[in-house]
Amino acid sequence: MLIEFIAIVTAGLGAAGVVMALRRALGLPGWATPAAAGLAMIGAQIWWDYDWRARALAALPPGAVVLSEVREGRWWKPWTLLAPPVARIVAVDAAGARTRPDAPGLKLAQGYLMGRAMPTVALPLIVDCPGARRADLADTPFGPDGMPLDPPWRPADPSDPLMRALCAPAGG
Repeated sequence: MLIEFIAIVTAGLGAAGVVMALRRALGLPGWATPAAAGLAMIGAQIWWDYDWRARALAALPPGAVVLSEVREGRWWKPWTLLAPPVARIVAVDAAGARTRPDAPGLKLAQGYLMGRAMPTVALPLIVDCPGARRADLADTPFGPDGMPLDPPWRPADPSDPLMRALCAPAGG
């Protein structure tokens, strides 16, 4: 948030400086300087709103799959009411999912909860593909074999995006 604030203020100051120089050279009216600063700041804010998704996705590991995106509009940002930008992303590192030879249907993967102006939360999770169930492993202890001890299983629909991402047949 601080970097965003600094960037927006810098955009306003930069635009004001350019217009001040042009004002002297071209004889622009006095209101052009604050108007340019305001428009530059609004433009920078719009860019930050709509570019966050691309920056967030670039931070994910290669092979990560986006499971869902939440778009939000805010009344104090009227442009977001017309075209709401992505505010939250849920993803899983499908390419980095691990299995064990003795339990090939179990997939251990890293999930990511990302929110605009919030730190990314990495959440380990396990999916039982043949059993159509899943478990979040945030507070689950792991055994010496690297597998979770008594994971909090819950049923999962095979059409769930997480199940499709981790349980899809290889090559398809």
